Amino acid sequence: MQIVGSLEAGVAEITANGINFNGLYYTNAKIIQLGWFERAVIKGEWKIPILFDPINVSEIYILHPYQVINASAISLSAQKIDPEIEKKYFETVQSLKSRLQLYRKE
Repeated sequence: MQIVGSLEAGVAEITANGINFNGLYYTNAKIIQLGWFERAVIKGEWKIPILFDPINVSEIYILHPYQVINASAISLSAQKIDPEIEKKYFETVQSLKSRLQLYRKE
């Protein structure tokens, strides 16, 4: 991974719906694999240090022990998403996560 540009430090919040930073949600396969979003449901939300490029908000860089993990924005649109569509999206994500957990138990 190559990080280019002038990065700034920030604080993002891990939620059940993704990594929230400045009103946008981000995700990453590694973060999903680590179970952070499920943990946010069970134990509550928490904050993490990040780096970000203020000119290009399509990715943030999570400062995780021994590595930097990039996370991509779920949506870059400045328009408000229809609440019903947003609800359906997150329900579908949770359903897929549940199915994946069942698959892993088999």
